[in-house]
Amino acid sequence: MSLVTPFAQQRPVIALPAGVVQSFDSERVFSIAGNIVAVGISARLFLVNKPPQHSEYPWPLLEQLVGYIAAGGATVLRMDIHFPLSSHQTGKFETTALIWANRFLLKSCKRRLSILLPPVLPPYILVPWAGTSECALAVWQEVLQLADAFVASFPDETRLFIGGLWSLAQTWETAWDQALQVAENHQVLTDKDRPGIYEVDRAWATVVREYLEPIGYRMSAKSMARLL
Repeated sequence: MSLVTPFAQQRPVIALPAGVVQSFDSERVFSIAGNIVAVGISARLFLVNKPPQHSEYPWPLLEQLVGYIAAGGATVLRMDIHFPLSSHQTGKFETTALIWANRFLLKSCKRRLSILLPPVLPPYILVPWAGTSECALAVWQEVLQLADAFVASFPDETRLFIGGLWSLAQTWETAWDQALQVAENHQVLTDKDRPGIYEVDRAWATVVREYLEPIGYRMSAKSMARLL
């Protein structure tokens, strides 16, 4: 990335129109106003913070950083996290990457998935399944991207990352099975809904088969039946 100019030997800065961004670890970690705002899980995949509600730095600067990262050929996944620069400086790059990756799985992805599904207890709320499936598919595609990048980049931290992946996959499988059963019982699923549901199942199953089944994860009978 050509915009980097030396600020100090260990702390180069990137000069963007809205201000400057500090970079660390060969441009795999970026900081604005004393907070880490982006972490490269690999050279091609970055987790980037969303602007907090009460931001200590100008929002345009963060969005310009997103454009800078994307211009280097990397995919950007957004998440919510508060991570002071001091927390990175007192640890290792691998530790920071693990914290961010698990936060993405267990906070961002879990929250996004949980709001898609209705409660399974009465009174039942019937959701538009086409939109639900589309959003859930996007989440599981991002999870697979993250898992592929993390395991390739940080083999020594894989066991700790897989723990978060297992929790997310298991929580989703239980909630998804229950929500679909309620929809089946109330006969609200149409033929147009089923291809989208199958796409979600396949995306989720790809993650499970690649990373979780080898260490003992077992799909539910309902999940397996939908995948046949």
